[in-house]
Amino acid sequence: MRSEAPALMPVFGLNIRQRCSPGSSRLGMQVNPVIRTPEQWANDADSLVLQIKAAPTVDVTPAGKAAS
Repeated sequence: MRSEAPALMPVFGLNIRQRCSPGSSRLGMQVNPVIRTPEQWANDADSLVLQIKAAPTVDVTPAGKAAS
């Protein structure tokens, strides 16, 4: 089963692939981590950033959960 919205997950630490593995299992789909700096995220010349910003998202932060 593939979700229509991209699965976004902030990941902190050095072993990014290892941290994404549980997400892959939970989602039932491969998670491909891509690292972007804050400057790259702010720059709308990056096609991946543009694609992510245009896609629907779900706020899973504590503040977002409290609002739902």
